[in-house]
Amino acid sequence: MAPSLMKTASHVRTILTSPLVLPEKSRYPEVNRRRGERGFRIGCADNNVEIHFLHHMSVEEVVQKWERWLGRTHSEDLYFRFSGDKDLVTDADFGRV
Repeated sequence: MAPSLMKTASHVRTILTSPLVLPEKSRYPEVNRRRGERGFRIGCADNNVEIHFLHHMSVEEVVQKWERWLGRTHSEDLYFRFSGDKDLVTDADFGRV
C-alpha cells in the first residue's frame, strides 16, 4: 500500500535493520479482503511498514525469505515502484518522499 511504500522509501535503512513482525491482520481493510481471497502473510517492519508476502505461506518460509533478501540488499541500490490505481495512493503521498 502506498503509505507503507512511501515510508519505506523515506526511511529505508531504518526499516531494513528493524525486526520483522508477522501480524494476523493488515491495517488496511482492502488488504484483509484480498487475503481472504488469496491467503498470504503480512510482515511489518519498523512497527508500521507492511510487507505482503504473496508467495510464501508459512511463518518459517517468510522469515527465511526476508532474511535472505536482507542479506543481498543494499539500501543505496533500491528502486520503488507501485500502482497508483490499486495501492491506496493519494496526491498527498507524493509530497512525502
